Amino acid sequence: MNYLKLLTLTKPKPTAFTLLEILFTSVLLGVIAAIGVPYFFKTIELQNLKGASDKLYQAISEAQARSMNRKENWQVSFRVSSGIVQYAYHSVSLNPATSTAIQWTSLPKQIQIDSETDILQLNSIYQLCFNEQGLPTTVLASTPRSCTSPPAFTPAQITLYNSNSLSYKRCVVITTILGAIKTGQDQSVPKNGKYCY
Repeated sequence: MNYLKLLTLTKPKPTAFTLLEILFTSVLLGVIAAIGVPYFFKTIELQNLKGASDKLYQAISEAQARSMNRKENWQVSFRVSSGIVQYAYHSVSLNPATSTAIQWTSLPKQIQIDSETDILQLNSIYQLCFNEQGLPTTVLASTPRSCTSPPAFTPAQITLYNSNSLSYKRCVVITTILGAIKTGQDQSVPKNGKYCY
């Protein structure tokens, strides 16, 4: 048997992709990326917004809990400093406009306060106060009261939106005179003139 003849008769198998296979794969990956990338970024923006509203919920809950535990008035303050929303919870004895003892926490820069927010705003700072029983004492901007006023209640909220995606909102709502707090999201039908509830 002639082995040399057998070696020359067998064709070597191709070891590379054809141009058609490479083009097909490239087009397929391009279509997947065109569909998936915008959805991916939208998901990240929604998660940032949800995370920010969860932080505000926790801050409001913490101020309410501290007011009951320490038997003194506490408040949550929100402000916009250099385009960045910040929040802090502190005793009402500290003035949020001037005190350097308050530790402000910043939200991501694309998170902003929406015009649906109706919490009292003094000196460009939104203020939500709780008395020593944990009841909200200052709620609506339309009825300004001091943090030491007796409890007065109208449901109120702070609403956030992501400046990269204006179509979504998240809110933290104080729903009862007892200070019940819940989070909400943007709805298609308004309730009491607000879309976030």
